[in-house]
Amino acid sequence: RPAIHAIGDHANRLALDAFAHLDRVLGGAHRDADGLAGSIEHAQLLTHEDVARFAALGVVASVQPEHAMDDRDIADVYWAGRTARAFALADLRAAGTRLA
Repeated sequence: RPAIHAIGDHANRLALDAFAHLDRVLGGAHRDADGLAGSIEHAQLLTHEDVARFAALGVVASVQPEHAMDDRDIADVYWAGRTARAFALADLRAAGTRLA
């Protein structure tokens, strides 16, 4: 399965758009026996809309919670006004996304 590296909200949106394109073009033939299409590595900053797309598209969120500590000093600089959407692990889980 493909694994895409995406950290910020824009990168995650583009990665999810790519998986959605695969669904449209291949009609789900790219998914494995568990219905999974691939993964996005990190998925640290997401829009609320994109949280739901992970499960719907069969995309695993391969997350590293320890990065929240690593990024705490720079998050406000690079993600100003968006840090409340960072590391949305509980939201991903509640939406039915498989976490790895």
